[in-house]
Amino acid sequence: MTMDEILGMAVKRRIQQGHAISWSLLESPEIVKRGDIVTLLIRANGFSASAQGKAMENGIKGQQIKVENNSSGKIIEGIVIESGVVETNLKIN
Repeated sequence: MTMDEILGMAVKRRIQQGHAISWSLLESPEIVKRGDIVTLLIRANGFSASAQGKAMENGIKGQQIKVENNSSGKIIEGIVIESGVVETNLKIN
């Protein structure tokens, strides 16, 4: 385990000084928090758009969460891709 690998990780519980750090003590930090205003990147059939929404749950990078679209009020599921950004692929027939 190198410093670069653990940089940005969050600890699950307190680690006492002098004790070794193991992967079981670390977790990815939540980069979207419930209630955050996020940018929704919406993709569908070669079309893309963006909108503002409110995160309905916490999320780490790569996690699927629910977001309420501020314009339509609809709940959409998307993937957290970075802090404050959630991407969703809509299926349009």
